[in-house]
Amino acid sequence: GLENDRVQFAHMSGWPLESIRSPTLILHGTLDKDVPIADAEFAHDQIAGSEMVRLEGADHSMVAVRYKELNAFIEAFISRLQGAGTPPSP
Repeated sequence: GLENDRVQFAHMSGWPLESIRSPTLILHGTLDKDVPIADAEFAHDQIAGSEMVRLEGADHSMVAVRYKELNAFIEAFISRLQGAGTPPSP
């Protein structure tokens, strides 16, 4: 799987991140060795109005290990959208 990911990513051209118009929350661990935090920061810089949360000490397994904390960030993000009258994207 990982080797296939590397092959596929090598053939991808730039993604039009600046075209994203839906509310976007980016959660990234500061110790992720599989996906550099610079990738998340780049996406955040390109996606207008995006929110980024850097999870100190979290690595690539944060979804399994820190899911309660991630769920709280996601719930708060959705609540802010609902409070602003912006429906979450499907």
